[in-house]
Amino acid sequence: MKNIVHVAILDSGVDTQHKGLSNADITEYSYLDDGTGWQVTRQNNIQNGHGTAVAHVLYKNEKNVKITSFKIIEGSNEEAEPEVLIDALRYIYTHNDSCLLYTSP
Repeated sequence: MKNIVHVAILDSGVDTQHKGLSNADITEYSYLDDGTGWQVTRQNNIQNGHGTAVAHVLYKNEKNVKITSFKIIEGSNEEAEPEVLIDALRYIYTHNDSCLLYTSP
């Protein structure tokens, strides 16, 4: 049995309803600006499909993968706020067992 690869994707979120991700193991987090921080959510308002595309390419090439998605980008042409990116990295470091990390440029 192959080991499971744990990958964190910091991007625009992942649309788990995408037909190419129907069997993928994906946990999604969004940052809630109400003091609760990172919370498990369902991404159903993806405005930028980049995170979904990254997850799809990853899953298409490696079926033994557990993807943890952190939605750090809102909108189609926005960049992540540095504070949100840093907070996501801190969260991953303390709460997540990802061994690989992808973040959108």
